[in-house]
Amino acid sequence: MLRLRTTRNTVRALGIPTLTSGLAAGLSVLFFIGLSAAFGDRMLGEIILVQAIVQIVVVTCVPQCFVYLLGSRDDTDTAQRYSQGAVAELGGVALALLVLGVGLNLPIPGLSTVQAGAVPMFVSLAVQALGSCQARLRTLERWPRYMLWVLLPNMVRVPLIWATPLAQSVGYLPDFAGDRAAIIVTYFVIPDILRLALIYIPNLVSHFVRPQDECFLGGLRQILRNWWFDIGSALTEIADKIVVGAMLGPELLVVYFFARRIGIVAIMVIEPLYAESFRRMQKIDSSLRTAASELRIFGNGLAMAISLFIVMATLFSGALLVPAVAVTIPEPIIVHRLLFFMVLFFDCVVSANRWSRYAAQLRGKSATLFAIRIMLFSVFTLGVWMFGSNGGGIGIAVAFGIAWALEALVLLRWLSRPVDTPEGQVL
Repeated sequence: MLRLRTTRNTVRALGIPTLTSGLAAGLSVLFFIGLSAAFGDRMLGEIILVQAIVQIVVVTCVPQCFVYLLGSRDDTDTAQRYSQGAVAELGGVALALLVLGVGLNLPIPGLSTVQAGAVPMFVSLAVQALGSCQARLRTLERWPRYMLWVLLPNMVRVPLIWATPLAQSVGYLPDFAGDRAAIIVTYFVIPDILRLALIYIPNLVSHFVRPQDECFLGGLRQILRNWWFDIGSALTEIADKIVVGAMLGPELLVVYFFARRIGIVAIMVIEPLYAESFRRMQKIDSSLRTAASELRIFGNGLAMAISLFIVMATLFSGALLVPAVAVTIPEPIIVHRLLFFMVLFFDCVVSANRWSRYAAQLRGKSATLFAIRIMLFSVFTLGVWMFGSNGGGIGIAVAFGIAWALEALVLLRWLSRPVDTPEGQVL
């Protein structure tokens, strides 16, 4: 009976976050398709660009404490780590607001094109960055509230955006007439404020305890150390949209954005496999860890990524054959269909490269991985600048593919050698 209960708990711990994230990703795609249908592809591209620029500020300034809370030992430790994480996050939000305020007033060429809506977009992204609440719910396995935290904003956004034409026709919503700031407030800020009011604040009021002075600085150092990978990964996965949008315009940005938004499904499927494999490797003696076992894990991830691409590409191609569905797909995706599928393929196989995170932890190479990701982003940027517009944008996918191949080569070189470190760093 105990074994059966443990198995059920394991299935929930893997299945619920995966399914919830997958549903959130699907709803997000529906929302952005609706946004394109309601306000046009150009406005969609502008909003994506503003979101990416503001997100760079938020990711840089607001520490991520999700993994730190997952490492808690008991309920008391969880309460302390939750409170430490909440203090660190709120301090980071204040710093990010200061940085954004200064940045928006700098005499930077082209900055005026993204100023409209930057502040309300910051409010939305700042709420999303408050991961301590989600981490606490995940750690304590409060699954209904965890799912509500993840899904609530898109549960509001999706019906709202698709009901916009009808709501405007009967006077329930104003005609935004290209007012980017008003669109962001209505469809981004309000849903996230609901999440803040209904979930985050009640959790903070009920469960915040004063962090112990002797533990706070040590906890903060651990949060920042765990954040090392997250910031390097997130910056390169956000800034690429800025590069594409700034160099090639909103039309190709829409194609690139949707391909990567759909491709995130591969991460949701592969990441639980990698995390569980890493957890098991941590429990065995370092002398028993072999390069072959890690190569097999990476190979399984790559096979899953390619299989997922085939499934998603088939489903999307089938959707294009249904007139009622095809009419909702943004026009740039139809026009640049080959670019869309190429970026989707490389986004899937890039997901398999995420084993580099765990390989770096096992080998004590987190700082090396951070440097490699920055260099790969530079390669991608240079490729987009040199030949991104070639073939109607196919050069974007080529640059993306080159960056993926270089990272895969680095990972394979690491995996060709056995793990030397006796134990990995804390994730």
